[in-house]
Amino acid sequence: MTDRSSLQRWARNGLGLLVVEFVLVTGLFFADVYHHIFFSKTPYLFLLGWASLRLRGMRWKDVGFARPKRWGKAFGVGITVGVAMELFELFISQEVSRRGVLSVPDGSTLRTSGR
Repeated sequence: MTDRSSLQRWARNGLGLLVVEFVLVTGLFFADVYHHIFFSKTPYLFLLGWASLRLRGMRWKDVGFARPKRWGKAFGVGITVGVAMELFELFISQEVSRRGVLSVPDGSTLRTSGR
């Protein structure tokens, strides 16, 4: 048994790595809230995910990320879900917000720059 395989087995079964990853992700989100992350936290989360998979001896394919067999169907599903999300946001969540369930900003007190 090599050191690498024992490390991968520990990484897959151990709670310690999970706790470390949770702390790192939480730290990234806090750093983003306090503007310590340049541009976006997405690249950092991607690198953390990639490192986590490598440490466990896994590939992206092992967690469900693979090239689709039918690209047309993949694009169709993506476009359909995107349109459905936009319609939900436009006709449901904005409507709920407008009707007062959530507070809507009042811009009546703002001055225009033309005065």
